[in-house]
Amino acid sequence: MDTIILQQTDSAVLEVATLALNEHFNVIPFEQFPDRLDDLIFTHSPRVILMDFILKGQHAMSNLRQIRSTQKALKVVAMSCNNNIASIATKVGFDGYIEKPFDLDILVDRVKPISFIFKTICNTKREFSLLIQSPCNILLL
Repeated sequence: MDTIILQQTDSAVLEVATLALNEHFNVIPFEQFPDRLDDLIFTHSPRVILMDFILKGQHAMSNLRQIRSTQKALKVVAMSCNNNIASIATKVGFDGYIEKPFDLDILVDRVKPISFIFKTICNTKREFSLLIQSPCNILLL
């Protein structure tokens, strides 16, 4: 079962999203990320990180930069009720976004293909090469 790291500052949303995703993934939930994200990623080897993007997203963008410094292929998705998250998320380097509030079934349905793409990238260099060459394979939620 693929592992997902879920960071959500709202404990109620964290609990409900964890329960929904646990049916399909091994979910590692956090209200706040630890200072050393690379240790967390090394320990759990997630396929996807779902990250809370609060207000202007300073913490989320800082965490994304830290992740990208060592993990270029790891998929990181912003979760936000920000009304312009669609333009912000892709502009600052997230692999996608999920608007809050969200239907739990939609949450699961959007995370599954992201996890699959990351698994494909990690499995063989040939598949990674094909993914990069084909723009129709880019996934934007």
